[in-house]
Amino acid sequence: MSGLSKIKRKIRRANNLKINVFACKVCKHEVVTVDLCVGSTPGSIICPKCQETSMLSFYPDSVQNRKPKFGWFKPANDVILKEQIEWECEWSGVPVTDEKKELCFKLMKGRVKNGSLCLREL
Repeated sequence: MSGLSKIKRKIRRANNLKINVFACKVCKHEVVTVDLCVGSTPGSIICPKCQETSMLSFYPDSVQNRKPKFGWFKPANDVILKEQIEWECEWSGVPVTDEKKELCFKLMKGRVKNGSLCLREL
């Protein structure tokens, strides 16, 4: 079973996971996420619509019934983490060189080791 299939199965079983909404202050686009693992998530992300780093997160009770399209997870190994970095570069729409991807990998590996989670489309 693929890692993505396991994530989708986990969401179907977990009714009590926290829904998080990132709302862009610039274009008003919203990204709805779910915490699939215990760990830390960022307070802001790059908006996939306008590429501004202005999406702020909140966990209000009023959004807990919304269906997430993205999930926060902990990559199980280096291969998954490298795939994650590729996905994040495509998702954000920001062109990144291979050299910068390698630097991102080194930074993210340390962050994941210390409890940071990664965002993935469900």
